[in-house]
Amino acid sequence: MTLWKWRVKNRRIFVVASIIALLGIWLASSFVLTIDVVGDFRVEAVEIKEDLANRGLKPWKLKRSIDIEEITSSFLNTHKNFEYIDIEFIGTKAIVDLVEKEKMEKIYDKSLPVDLIAKKDAIIQDILIINGTSNVAIDQEVKKGDLLVKGEVLSTQINEENEEEIFIHYIHAKAKVMGLVKYSEELDIRKVKILDEDSYKINRVIHIGDLVINFLGSDENYYYHSSEEKKFSVFGFKVPIKMNKIKYYDRENCVDKTKEELEQEVIEKAKEQFLEIGQIQNIEILSMKEESNINKVLVEVSVLEEISEEQLLN
Repeated sequence: MTLWKWRVKNRRIFVVASIIALLGIWLASSFVLTIDVVGDFRVEAVEIKEDLANRGLKPWKLKRSIDIEEITSSFLNTHKNFEYIDIEFIGTKAIVDLVEKEKMEKIYDKSLPVDLIAKKDAIIQDILIINGTSNVAIDQEVKKGDLLVKGEVLSTQINEENEEEIFIHYIHAKAKVMGLVKYSEELDIRKVKILDEDSYKINRVIHIGDLVINFLGSDENYYYHSSEEKKFSVFGFKVPIKMNKIKYYDRENCVDKTKEELEQEVIEKAKEQFLEIGQIQNIEILSMKEESNINKVLVEVSVLEEISEEQLLN
């Protein structure tokens, strides 16, 4: 082999190796390898990562197959104590930025004059004024944005003509205003209780566009509303194909819950969902309708919570 041919051969090997290396780098950068959760919140970051993994954001996931809008929307819908979530890809890292609701409040410098306004519709239950002048009374109904505490105090002074003059001093209002806030929420409650949770059949339902392929008929089995959904993509591009993994239980293994059991489960689920917001005062079931083996329960939850936020005075 001549020197010229040897050089050409080695250059070809180098070019091919370089192309393979570049493809490897490109392919690796197309995946999420690590996930960082940032922000000021009280929940453990590990719990957040586990939750996001169940929604489709996890290591070794192709970036283009991750539906950020769906993940953020479902996350906020589930976690009422969070106001904001943002997911950004930097290289092979996914940065998840979280802000709890109470952290979104505007906090101004203590030297600046501010009023306190209502951040939610509520009925005033208690007021503790530290600085400022109250503008509302106990049991008064307020709307979001209503003035609760004025950032001002009055003083009087006798002038040279022996007349009383009133002066207004603008200050940084500070108070604790507790209000009763009512929330409406629809909860999904299983209609039956399963005697043996480990005794079930697995059915896989494939959806190809509008075509549904069901491998197990539901006539002989009781359908339990539990489904793990998997969406498919080709080279990172979503295709109109998905598969649902569904649990089926024998009818003999299912017993209808009593009215008392259903109501108790509704109360426990509502408490779990709203406990982080404030002190739950009352849970009222407004309506209940059956859909398949699920009860759609509309509840009204009354929560006692701090409702004031600062507003800068002009």
